[in-house]
Amino acid sequence: MHLQDTGKENDDHLPLGQGEMPYQDFLRFLKR
Repeated sequence: MHLQDTGKENDDHLPLGQGEMPYQDFLRFLKR
């Protein structure tokens, strides 16, 4: 479950920016 969720976020944030990928992913994880 965790891996799938992370992969989805990564795919959506990949085009946005590598620097923003980990930050946004972390925020999303905390929000969840």
